[in-house]
Amino acid sequence: MLYAACSSSYDFRRCALLMLAALAWLAFLVPPSAAASTLHIETAMFLRQDSAPAMTPSEVPPSGPAGQWRAVTLPHEGLARDMAPSRLANNVEVAWYRLDIDTTAFDNPVLYLPRWQSVGQLAVYGNGHLLYRSGGSAQWSGFNRPLWLPLDTDTPEPVSTVLLRITSLEGVGSGLSSIRIGSANDLRWRYDTRRWIQQELPYLASIVYLAIGLFALGVWAVRRHETIYGLFFAASVVFYLRCLHYHVGSGPMLLNDEWFSWLTITALGWLAIVSYFLAFHLHGRAYPWIERSMLAGMLIVTVAMLPVWKLYLHLVLLAPLTYLGILVVTLFAYLTSVWGAWRARSRDGLLLACWNLLALPIAAHDMLLQSYRISMESVYLLPYTGIGTFAIFLYVAFRRYVGALTEVANARKTLERRLAEQEQKLEHSYRRLREAERGKILAGERQRLMQDMHDGLGLSLLSALRMVQHGGSSKAALAQVLQECLDDLKLTIDSLEPAQADLNVLLATLRFRLGSRLEAAGLQIEWQVTPLPPLAWLTPPAALHVLRILQEVFSNILKHAQARRLTVSTHTDDNEIIIAVTDDGCGFPGPHDAAKEGRGLASLHARVNTLRGRANWRCLERGTRFELRLPKYSH
Repeated sequence: MLYAACSSSYDFRRCALLMLAALAWLAFLVPPSAAASTLHIETAMFLRQDSAPAMTPSEVPPSGPAGQWRAVTLPHEGLARDMAPSRLANNVEVAWYRLDIDTTAFDNPVLYLPRWQSVGQLAVYGNGHLLYRSGGSAQWSGFNRPLWLPLDTDTPEPVSTVLLRITSLEGVGSGLSSIRIGSANDLRWRYDTRRWIQQELPYLASIVYLAIGLFALGVWAVRRHETIYGLFFAASVVFYLRCLHYHVGSGPMLLNDEWFSWLTITALGWLAIVSYFLAFHLHGRAYPWIERSMLAGMLIVTVAMLPVWKLYLHLVLLAPLTYLGILVVTLFAYLTSVWGAWRARSRDGLLLACWNLLALPIAAHDMLLQSYRISMESVYLLPYTGIGTFAIFLYVAFRRYVGALTEVANARKTLERRLAEQEQKLEHSYRRLREAERGKILAGERQRLMQDMHDGLGLSLLSALRMVQHGGSSKAALAQVLQECLDDLKLTIDSLEPAQADLNVLLATLRFRLGSRLEAAGLQIEWQVTPLPPLAWLTPPAALHVLRILQEVFSNILKHAQARRLTVSTHTDDNEIIIAVTDDGCGFPGPHDAAKEGRGLASLHARVNTLRGRANWRCLERGTRFELRLPKYSH
């Protein structure tokens, strides 16, 4: 079977680690020289006193009080415990144990007592002198703390008789484990191990449980729909309160005995309820009537056991009956929780439900230990159940965290895939839209050029054709008309060149196209063009409008102004760019009058309106000044 369990390399490594850990633990527990130098006392002389003073005397007879001493076997239940003690029980019972020993055989002899238990106090005498008396109150006197007592006294004789006096309330009972006496060096490892297992480890477990519970509270405060974190915090608090009575007793407490008893006894019931609710929320199946019944019953018990009612003179006497009732109720609830988790196929819920069910025999074990029904050598196991609970919670939280990371990674991959698909669709749509827009632009440009050539170049060619057909025009007039046709064609082509919204480039193109012809016609041209800001609205159609406007102005100056000098200048103001054409001719009629003489100025005004600009003429002392005002910004 061992070979089958360790067949794979992973299982082999795991088995090897477990074996090494077990060997290290055994080496720690059983030192080679421990057994030869210690005395394990498993028999003692016992005396019971039904009525004795509650105060612990500082001196007693070396052989103990007078009475009928009898031999008993340790561990021993010195005083019996009643399951339903009297409500008015207030008498004190005393149990005495006597050990006759020889301590001279040991260096630095010590007495090591793993456990004693009662609702009272423990006193230890050496040769009749008081060596030790437990602290705390009568009910909480450190019953779960192992005793380490040096027997090296200041008296001239070595200790030969040890008396142990245990007091307890009537009906509560008392118990004593076996005792070891030996050298301090030889017994120290046993005491340290027992203290670690019995006291320190459960205390650390409850502290860690509470710390993780506070972390869960922080998570629940942010994510209120994650109910399991809030329930785990509640479980950690009641578990910590429940385990307090295993650790206290060596000094004064913040609460009195009755309130502290009420707190620890009722905490066990609330721990069972919260554990059930936690398992329920993990597997997601509700049993409302069970939950309401458990809550109502526990509330009744909690309120009924309040010390203010004085239900019992000593509330701790009710602990066995209360624990028995809680055990019966939670057995049914936990079985229901296991069944619900199994039906829901919830691995996390089933794990916690089975652990809660496993805690029931552990709770029964502790009840029997508290009632002296099993050996006093045993250890209370309920504090260790918290280790399993918070380990399961950490496992569930880890699985949820890893699952959330996996979901995020899968969601990211899905999002990336969908985004890539949408990008492809968008790219396809954009390509089609771009092709449609390009076709629309080309069609618009084609229509615009055809219209412009029809209105400008077409009319000029038609005029030249009629002049040739009628034969009444000179060659010079015909050449001028053809030259104007050629200028129209060149300006139309120039307007298609990308000027990058630069009006200076457009004016330079105009100067290149028309400058030489104007100078050949006898005009001296002066260009005073300053740098102009870019115009975002200067598209090819708008550029053609600007060129046509200036061409019309130049043409009118040639035909009508009889000018000798022409100046083209530019400047800007806050909102406009101004292109000015000034000549020294004979003047020119106002625009309203000129509009009646032909279609040229009407076309000019139409182009200016299209550009959302302004055009005006001003007569000078000699000549005319034309201004074209263009907006800096599109409207």
